[in-house]
Amino acid sequence: MNKNSIKHLPSIFEKAASDTWKRLKASSELGVSQNETTITDIILLDLKIAQCPFLHILKTPQHLEHLQGTDWEWWIGANNVGWLRYAVQAKKIDLSSQRYDELGHTINGKSQLEILQSYSYKNNALGRYCFYNYVKSIKPSKHWHCNLPVDLTQLGCSIATLSTVVKAKNTRGYRNFNCIHSEVSTLPFRCLVACPIILSVYAGANRFPTGFEDYAEAQLFESLPRNIQQSIETGYFQEWDSNFYSNEIPYRPARILVAELPYWSNQR
Repeated sequence: MNKNSIKHLPSIFEKAASDTWKRLKASSELGVSQNETTITDIILLDLKIAQCPFLHILKTPQHLEHLQGTDWEWWIGANNVGWLRYAVQAKKIDLSSQRYDELGHTINGKSQLEILQSYSYKNNALGRYCFYNYVKSIKPSKHWHCNLPVDLTQLGCSIATLSTVVKAKNTRGYRNFNCIHSEVSTLPFRCLVACPIILSVYAGANRFPTGFEDYAEAQLFESLPRNIQQSIETGYFQEWDSNFYSNEIPYRPARILVAELPYWSNQR
């Protein structure tokens, strides 16, 4: 096993976050607008260009776009230890107010947050929001919860739990960078493939500290959905695997990311 390959996957996530922070900083300085879809597509392209053997990116074909209800679905793990499934909604910070004003966004009259909650519950996925950020002022003691050294650009892509976003949506004055990033569960993007607390799930841990409680109930899937595995092997997207996608929920992810954790992938 090449030790460098183990580091390669987190470094790709780190670059995506850092580049997002820097682009939004430049956007603020130049007055150039970037919406969530643009940022997400840039990240998708960068992840694809990285050509990491442990990272696979799929995009829903055009003829299936009418089913799209969440931005991303992430599968992280390996066949011999299981896969964690994440349902992810992306939101960009308002660069002027440092708020997330679109948390109340609706699709066909239904709250995007409610859609993500329903999708996560019916499909045994961990619901997460991925926030795209740049802010001029940060207090590391308050906003940095990663066990690695402080690197504020890593908050260019931060991950928050559904419970944090529900609290933000329902609490007056809470829909901002300061409040959401004061939660200990709001972490840099790379923590999903590098945090020892999260990685302990794959080793069978069932007790977790404050902010990580939903990992205790998280399902570890033995394998990837057949359509995703076949799409990785053939390069062509297959129809949705009904064993993994509930017919009670009509929504499907617009993009799929599969990250094989190198350590366990190399133990096959």
